[in-house]
Amino acid sequence: MKQLSLRILLTVVVSIDNVNASIKRVRSRDPMAYAATAGASSIATTAYYDVVIIGGGWAGITAANTLLSKGKTNFTLLEARNYLGGRAITSFAFGSDIPVDLGCSWVHGIKSNPIQDLVAKYNVGYKQATYTEAVYFANSTRLSDTDVDSLYTTYWGDDYSNTNVFMGYQAGKQSSTNVDQSMQTTANGYISVKQMNVLQTREFNWLADTNIVQDYAADLSELSTWWWDSDLELSGGDTFLGVVGGGYSTVINKYAFNITSYAKLNTTVTNVDYSSTRVLVTYNTSGILKTISAAKVIVTLPLGVLKAGSVTFSPTFSNSGTIGIAKQAAITNLGMGILNKVALYWKNMTAAQVFWPKDREWIDQIADPGFQGNWTEWYNPYSLNGNKPVLIGFLAGNYAANIESLTDAQITAQAVAALRKLFNATAVTIPNPTSSLVTRWKTDKFSLGAYSFQKLGSKKSSRQDLAATISNKVYFAGEATNIYYPSTAHGAYFSGKTAACAVLGAVC
Repeated sequence: MKQLSLRILLTVVVSIDNVNASIKRVRSRDPMAYAATAGASSIATTAYYDVVIIGGGWAGITAANTLLSKGKTNFTLLEARNYLGGRAITSFAFGSDIPVDLGCSWVHGIKSNPIQDLVAKYNVGYKQATYTEAVYFANSTRLSDTDVDSLYTTYWGDDYSNTNVFMGYQAGKQSSTNVDQSMQTTANGYISVKQMNVLQTREFNWLADTNIVQDYAADLSELSTWWWDSDLELSGGDTFLGVVGGGYSTVINKYAFNITSYAKLNTTVTNVDYSSTRVLVTYNTSGILKTISAAKVIVTLPLGVLKAGSVTFSPTFSNSGTIGIAKQAAITNLGMGILNKVALYWKNMTAAQVFWPKDREWIDQIADPGFQGNWTEWYNPYSLNGNKPVLIGFLAGNYAANIESLTDAQITAQAVAALRKLFNATAVTIPNPTSSLVTRWKTDKFSLGAYSFQKLGSKKSSRQDLAATISNKVYFAGEATNIYYPSTAHGAYFSGKTAACAVLGAVC
């Protein structure tokens, strides 16, 4: 199960661009001779590199570290944000001992997971996630653990050969249908076959939301029945980094330490021209356009940015042969999911005043018809973070997209109202939080979404097509290119290492 403008409600307002005040600043090394005059927009003298890496998230940093480990030093990394890490970013706005990860939060599958290896190497704080849960009906009645287990056994199951449970039913559709269909269509078919009444349908919809929509950051209507679950999982359970001494940024800052001097921050790439022997990369920094030359380029841009076309490629992929055409189709047909969070913190709340079950990590609601997923999924790190009164609400798909036009205060008010309804409480027993953090990944211009998913219309080969190298000089990496572990930090890590090894022609 389960898997940014920030506002301090009472006294401080913080934005996603300023979260980095608590993150280690990165110095950059720039060998270029600037030829632009002050205030002018022009192309500067070209610098020559063996490799240019575009993007400084997990994939880009790993590619850079891999190059460096193999003795390759004539490279640079271009990152549009003012920090390294991309969608792995931690806020310490609630306090230095209360890290809140705005993007990646868990390490999924700790055995043979390079992220967990780095966590251990750098002595970063973490706790093993247990995924215990408390589930409530919309009328605030809490289900017993036995009743929750019964819902899983009756409707969900993990036996893919048993068509009486949904996982088996949808597996049958994957193997027996000639035309792909959305997971919503498949879910509707299962509800019909099981002749569910209104209550049973609500219970099933909760299971579908918490196990699929929240995990894949997409509505059932967007997910491909054939390929939605084509990813693999690492074993060993998950770890949660939002604890004292933890946070994804803490890992990133240490992991990126040796390559920081190779990075250029606040550097937005605008064009990649691979029409000649060498690749020309044009970027904008402080309103000045500059061009650098590389023998090879590793592109780690998020799928959302590739879909938006804010970075142009010359020639276009559609005019770059069979590989390029397939790559453009993959960009079009894969989906970019949306998963937003609102973190609430009650600074002076005592243990006796905590109004939620302190011993359960997840607090879910089986909602009224039409409202499943609308503030019905909450994460409670209380038992992991040193008993700090923090709750994190999750919204996925359209519900996540719909809040992004609202102010932080409006979003926070919605979240608090949902909690009061969930626990049948008033403003006395559930006061307004001291502070809150809100994410907006869909409109974050450097990601334009949270992570990728297999959209209806995509193919089994879509991620492989996205990862394919063009002209033996433009390589691609990032979570969306990983055919085994997409949508994860370790998937991005693996893809960055693979791309760098391919550039080097080395076995890594």
